[in-house]
Order: sequence, then C-alpha cells, then structure tokens
Amino acid sequence: MLLTAQLREALNLPGDRPTMIQQFTDKSYLKSALKNSLIRVPKYLIFAQD
Repeated sequence: MLLTAQLREALNLPGDRPTMIQQFTDKSYLKSALKNSLIRVPKYLIFAQD
C-alpha cells in the first residue's frame, strides 16, 4: 500500500498519499494522531525496531 501511494505521489496521480496511508498502517502514528482528539486511547509504549 505504501509503495503504491509513493508511486501515485511521484507520478502525480489521484489517490491517497503516503502520509494518509501511514495513518492506517503505522499503529504508533495512529495513536499519536488520536492523542489530541476526543477519542480515548489506552496507554501504550513505542519500542524501536532495532
């Protein structure tokens, strides 16, 4: 999904951009985005992928 979004952006084609796709595929990004909303999110920790 992310690769196709990157291709759409590079070729200036209509559709979702990588930043939009990231919100749905990266759980830590999603939770960070929801942190400042009215939606309650359980406490969580983000671990590095080393």
